[in-house]
Amino acid sequence: MRDKALYPRFAEPRLTEALADSPIVLIHGPRQCGKTTLAIDGGKRIAAALGNRKFCILRNHGLLTVGRSVEESIGWFVMAERVAEVHVKAPNGRPISDEAAAMAASTLAADSVGWRMFQWLQRSLVPDSSVVD
Repeated sequence: MRDKALYPRFAEPRLTEALADSPIVLIHGPRQCGKTTLAIDGGKRIAAALGNRKFCILRNHGLLTVGRSVEESIGWFVMAERVAEVHVKAPNGRPISDEAAAMAASTLAADSVGWRMFQWLQRSLVPDSSVVD
């Protein structure tokens, strides 16, 4: 069996460089050249960095949200976007106390919050709910 070290791959640093300023990057090449492995390895690194968190901000790429369902992920995304909007609109805002932050975290960090946010969005923004089923 051949050692993979005999075939160095130079795509990963190039992919990292391309992702620094492009929101979408196409990984193209012949069959069996490592495209899927490259994409999966990047996904595993992101998952490891996320840990048990609900979302993270990818520098120069926006938000990445996770949940037990697509609906929950969308709810977390919308909430994170609204938090970012508040920060932009309140440039002279003051930080809240540690106690207030702990209270907000305890009420907003439950897994069901993202799903409930999506349900509210669906009721508020979609006139015909049958199109979302």
